[in-house]
Amino acid sequence: MTSTKSPGNQRPSMRRGKIAASVVALSLLGTACGSSSTKSATSSSSSTASASNSTTTSAPLNLNLIQPGVLTAATQSDEYPFAYTGSNGQVEGFSIDLMNQIATGLGLKVQYKAVAFSGLLADIAAHQYDVGAIGVAETAAREQTVSFSEPYYYGYFGIIAQKSSNYASVSDLNGKTVAVVQGTAQETYAKQYYPQMVLKNFPSQPTALAALEGGQVSAFFLGGPDTARYIKSNPNLSLVAAIQTTTPNAFPVGHGNTSLADAINGQVNKMFADGTFVTIYKKWFSVGLPPKLVSEYPVLANQ
Repeated sequence: MTSTKSPGNQRPSMRRGKIAASVVALSLLGTACGSSSTKSATSSSSSTASASNSTTTSAPLNLNLIQPGVLTAATQSDEYPFAYTGSNGQVEGFSIDLMNQIATGLGLKVQYKAVAFSGLLADIAAHQYDVGAIGVAETAAREQTVSFSEPYYYGYFGIIAQKSSNYASVSDLNGKTVAVVQGTAQETYAKQYYPQMVLKNFPSQPTALAALEGGQVSAFFLGGPDTARYIKSNPNLSLVAAIQTTTPNAFPVGHGNTSLADAINGQVNKMFADGTFVTIYKKWFSVGLPPKLVSEYPVLANQ
């Protein structure tokens, strides 16, 4: 996949991200999202978002879309703050706002469908969806299934447990049952770096969280923003460890659809350059831009 880059963008095309193996004790509560909505929904839903409220350009003629004029986007209903079902029953979040803006710039509409993460990338590869509008990490293994856009986020992983357990480090979980959402980067990471854990797969975050709260598992390994949200909303939960990651989040598209990938990249870089990205980011996060993202896209440094 080729890349359309803005001036000053030094990121090599299709560079594969790597996860740092070090575990650090971080305070995650500062990453709580700035949105007024804090509850994720558990049911799947579909909605159509009209790309409006700004000047649009003529849509390219050769994007190989499933439906002409429409981006058919796979998403999730419970991945706050990236993609979740809001109180109004519509999908929203950081990734959703970015995708809506991308569609606006391309003169397209977006049709979202919330699906289970475990089959999402395979469905995109099978051309059941044009793109994924979620917070998905770009890994070498996933690049075998789909291609990825320019990155738009670098985050961290978190491990949470009941406060009463008094777990203070990852080593305290050796031999313990730890929940992961099936198909996520956290599952892959735990298998590689923490083989002493006994992993138990769940289809979604709410089911894994319910298992933790119900005592069926000892801990839950998940993404950082969700870690902060669950700790903030549940005083009985505490942070066991935070794991820094240099793996980028990016939009997945089907292999071979370089025209769509290039169009998305062009819009991502445009948002980096004109300040739109930073405005959207600050809506969902109360901490500064990820340093790794700024180092790859210097145009963000002064925003």
